Amino acid sequence: MIIHCETCGKEKKIEPWQARRGAKYCSKSCSDKGRSKKITLTCECCGESFSVRPYRKNLARFCSYSCRARVFLGTGEDNLAYKHGKYCGRIHGRDLKKLRINMGNACQICGYNEFPQVLEIHHVNINDRDQQKKNLLLVCPTCHVVRQRNLK
Repeated sequence: MIIHCETCGKEKKIEPWQARRGAKYCSKSCSDKGRSKKITLTCECCGESFSVRPYRKNLARFCSYSCRARVFLGTGEDNLAYKHGKYCGRIHGRDLKKLRINMGNACQICGYNEFPQVLEIHHVNINDRDQQKKNLLLVCPTCHVVRQRNLK
């Protein structure tokens, strides 16, 4: 059986068992060159170009973790848990109190406001790391359970 090397184009005679295993190259050096090929993509966040291996072309969207975080987590005013240039985790303490006050200290679904300290944060898109204001609802425990279990 004869194959055409994907790297250099030379013909090479191979054994049937090599063909069954998917032989594509004439030598180890051609195999190394073929596997180290990279393609260039453009970052969806900053527009910079970056290189990835061909098998990742449909998966790779960002040039770095920081660009990925900017898109998925938001930055600055948009994300309440993003401070001093990095993601700080969940909203708690003073930030949670500010959020309750800004949202009216009442459940945004049923209006419950008797004990505002029991109100919880519900993430609309279910991603608890996405702390953007448009993704947050202040809800009472009952409404939170109903939303989480998709009963409405």
